[in-house]
Amino acid sequence: MGSKLFVLCVTVLTFFLVFGLGQLMAAAMHGAGESKRELDTMANASSARALIERELNSITSVQNGLAGYLAVRHAELDGKEIEDLLGVLKKSAPHIRNIGIAEGYVMRYMYPMAGNEQALGLDYRTQPEQWPVIQQIVATGSPALVGPVHLVQGGSGLIYRAPLNVGDRYWGLISAVIDMESLFNGVTETARIDHFKFAIRSRSVMGLESKPITGDNTLFTHPEAVILDLDIPGGEWQLAVERQSPGATLFERMTRLISVVLGVLVSGILYLLLRHRGELARLVRYDALTGLPNRRFLEERHALVNARLKRGNLFPCALLFVDLDDFKEVNDHHGHRSGDTVLQAIANRMRRITRADDIVVRWGGDEFVALVEGIKPEDLDAFVDRLHEVVEEPLLLGEHNVQVGASIGVAIYPPNGATLEELLKIADGHMYDEKAQRKGEASSS
Repeated sequence: MGSKLFVLCVTVLTFFLVFGLGQLMAAAMHGAGESKRELDTMANASSARALIERELNSITSVQNGLAGYLAVRHAELDGKEIEDLLGVLKKSAPHIRNIGIAEGYVMRYMYPMAGNEQALGLDYRTQPEQWPVIQQIVATGSPALVGPVHLVQGGSGLIYRAPLNVGDRYWGLISAVIDMESLFNGVTETARIDHFKFAIRSRSVMGLESKPITGDNTLFTHPEAVILDLDIPGGEWQLAVERQSPGATLFERMTRLISVVLGVLVSGILYLLLRHRGELARLVRYDALTGLPNRRFLEERHALVNARLKRGNLFPCALLFVDLDDFKEVNDHHGHRSGDTVLQAIANRMRRITRADDIVVRWGGDEFVALVEGIKPEDLDAFVDRLHEVVEEPLLLGEHNVQVGASIGVAIYPPNGATLEELLKIADGHMYDEKAQRKGEASSS
């Protein structure tokens, strides 16, 4: 209730503030628009950088896969087996056009072969554009992303190269050609930078080259462009992102009437954003069905309780693991919606009988966990009995009364353990012991 009132107050205050500013609103909103533009540019630049680094670094899995293969099979390589392996590795990195393996410095294997026949048998030592970087890669034993490189089979592309070692000795080289159009189109769509201009250039790769990669290289001279460094295998790129200017806005030209409209718009958006943010924050720590705290909340509370206990609480604390008996019959006979109603009702009952400092957590399905702090042993027994009573109270579903039972396992700490995992394991074991006992009593009666 307090958070909703806060959101409402902020929204109303925002509206009256915008309305009161009147003619000054145009300039104020222009400044806010510029700030938002800068923030959006920075956010999208950071998002694009993260995506590019992730996509490029994912290609290292290709190197790792081949390195493992060669460690086992280098003495008896099988062409068909290598072709199958390269096909699998290519699928794991969707932006790779083709993959080749050079034995020594001569290209021996290529996938796919169609369209890349001219690369087979290529000796890198005869390629003045590529050979200096390859020498550095082999000498340092580190992979590098180079390019754009003119390909012997036509066109150009980025090439990820990594040395392949057998034991401690250089054996050969893997070369994976990256489809730049596919890579950067994917980044544009995923990072949502379609309303932005962006360019990439290499600052240095193995200390030997620096060149434009994609986009308008003059963006790096624009004062409004955001420029970020990108870590890539073997070197460093730079990314420049600039949002296209929206030009003059209505807020700079309109009168007090527009201030009123703008006030409604801004306050409405702010209200939705704050409500959405609050809901997201709640979903992270609370169960959507019952409104009870979830596992993450339990972990946080346990850490606090454990800290207080170490400072000298007089009584130990308890963790109770509660599993509902016969709940499956409710779902089977009355439907899952009725089952949800039962879970909500039991959650409310359990919440009512706990103290202010205690918490009840929905662990999952029809399982609950109660964390009770600083309780006497005799009070704990009474609490467990009361928990049995409230769970087993009949509940009216339409024209039917339904009733479920509860099997409860208890772990006391510090005697039974200090970590949450230890306590849950012990409480879960005691719960199953009680469930077995209850089933035995029911069958004997």
